[in-house]
Amino acid sequence: MPSFVDVDFTTQPQYVQGYTVEDVKRFQDCKSSLPKYADNFEVLSDSDLKDAAAELAKIGGNANLITRIFDQGNEGSCVGNAFTQGHQVCQARLAGKHRVIQMSAMSLYKQIGSSPNSGANIGDAMERLQDTGLLPLDTDENKRRFKHVMSHRGFRQQWPDGWKETAKLFGDCELFVAESAQEALTATARGRCVGVGRAGHSILYIDPIWDDGWAFDYANSWTEDWGFAKAGFKGGFGRDTRRLFNEACDWCVVFEGPNPEKWSWLLELAK
Repeated sequence: MPSFVDVDFTTQPQYVQGYTVEDVKRFQDCKSSLPKYADNFEVLSDSDLKDAAAELAKIGGNANLITRIFDQGNEGSCVGNAFTQGHQVCQARLAGKHRVIQMSAMSLYKQIGSSPNSGANIGDAMERLQDTGLLPLDTDENKRRFKHVMSHRGFRQQWPDGWKETAKLFGDCELFVAESAQEALTATARGRCVGVGRAGHSILYIDPIWDDGWAFDYANSWTEDWGFAKAGFKGGFGRDTRRLFNEACDWCVVFEGPNPEKWSWLLELAK
């Protein structure tokens, strides 16, 4: 068992509260309006879950689709970071790691937060990934490819003129609400990432682990200096046992992936 298991995020020096449901009505309205996982996919039995998780482990799980560990700095942008990481994993599953466009978590957080440390609701992040989209990270390569880019941190930075034109390219990401831990476990065993809020922080569950009991590895946004090593990274990962997974997944967001027809341009881009 690695270290960083069942971490109390509030005790960590990197912690900045970033996941919030203070607007209860908005939270409930958002939850009720989004597509439900159980309405679209079979929820697996316990024996089928173990078999599916074992098959996923044979190919290294979703950890092998991660291309970088994020750094949210001292801003409460964890929801933007977790959901942008999920978006990039979806890209990798569709087109391969070598074609992943590095994205700006701040371009998502600025749409759903009201200040650097206001935090945000995962339902709002889900809606924005489906309609508005988000911007590529400000890198030399992305500036050659796209009209609009944005830095990964810095809530006060200005939106580039006409930014939604580029952001829309990265919308239409198929997402579903899971309303129980069994649904979320089914999704992870099927090789899908799950975005959650836990203890005021947002993380992305990436891989289920069965070893005489369930545990779940997640990608965090506190750099490689936090967490345990995995998939070639020196750190950046944590693990929750079933107890905390159950608490975090009373409702959560499953990243099914981009619409292949609408994202065909990504497959063409790197040819």
